[in-house]
Amino acid sequence: MFNTGDGMLEERLLEFLCAPPAYDWEPTQLLALRLCNQAWRDKAGPALFTGCSHRLASEDAQVRAAAVSALAAASNCGRIDQDGPGDGARAAAIDAAVKSLQDASVDVRRVALRTLAHVAPCGDRTALEQAAALLTDRAWPVRCAAVDAVAWLAQGGDKETTSRALELLSDRLQDADWTVRRAAARGFGNLLQFVTALSEELKRDGVVDSQLPHPEDLQDALEHAVFPVSQLLQDPSVHARQAALDLLHWLPANEGLIQTLRHHSQTELVPHLRCEAEKLLGQLTEPRNPE
Repeated sequence: MFNTGDGMLEERLLEFLCAPPAYDWEPTQLLALRLCNQAWRDKAGPALFTGCSHRLASEDAQVRAAAVSALAAASNCGRIDQDGPGDGARAAAIDAAVKSLQDASVDVRRVALRTLAHVAPCGDRTALEQAAALLTDRAWPVRCAAVDAVAWLAQGGDKETTSRALELLSDRLQDADWTVRRAAARGFGNLLQFVTALSEELKRDGVVDSQLPHPEDLQDALEHAVFPVSQLLQDPSVHARQAALDLLHWLPANEGLIQTLRHHSQTELVPHLRCEAEKLLGQLTEPRNPE
């Protein structure tokens, strides 16, 4: 849509960044910052920080949320760990996101969590704990965003960080709201999938990293999740029960889990979930041939 070398676009964005705060300040234009070259983004950084610092103090919650999003849009992606020209922008975005986690507005806290997950370095334990503090927020959209942030920030973390994230997510499997329970199950599974894929890739490449986790390093966290996942199979929400079945593939099977799954396969009213439970039960109870 835009040419990354379009000087007119860049100048208009710079004027936008320098404009005084207004009640109807709209941040969508800042998405175009991703299409501008890095040199221009570095040049625009001071104006962006100055403008957003005023907007972060606005009485309008929408303006505050937009300011946090704007800083994220102008910063480097958090999946990159190396320092670079955009490192100052990322630091400013992290600082703004962390401060906004305490905002009175639900929307601002939710956006701050998503911003923190986007801009913080992968595997950052400090950022993970900051996001985890909102796992018990009074508003379910914030708890849901916190679940997503914890699951994302743990990717690439060491064994302790990954185990900590899995334990936090397993606790949210019993959240009061089904959307949070489903998000926790999905986040748990996605994190395990990431760990498994990374472990297999490193093994193929002959790389030995004692800090990164392997699936066998996470058995305690997996066993910790067995009971809440078993409970999730009986959830009133179809979506939560589906998420529980998807997650069961990753958990160690014990007799209690098998009994719960057997009961679920007999009582589940949704046909495709019942079939999936029966298939999984067959896989777990099928005698294995000795190697």
